[in-house]
Amino acid sequence: MGNLAKIYPIDSVREEAINILSKEFGIAKTAIFLRETMSGKSDYLKTKKILNAGKSVRSIYNEIKLDKIKHP
Repeated sequence: MGNLAKIYPIDSVREEAINILSKEFGIAKTAIFLRETMSGKSDYLKTKKILNAGKSVRSIYNEIKLDKIKHP
């Protein structure tokens, strides 16, 4: 596993995974998934920054609201 960590640094793998999850699941489900699976193993502020990159509070709110309508 050590050799893979050199080829694929965990921070870049985590960032890519968060981006993929948020595109596929939406921000609300991604946040729930991350909370349940990564508690204590990651930097919350770094994860939050990746998840919300380039988004306004209003756009995050609208994304969550839309996700709730699509998946009640």
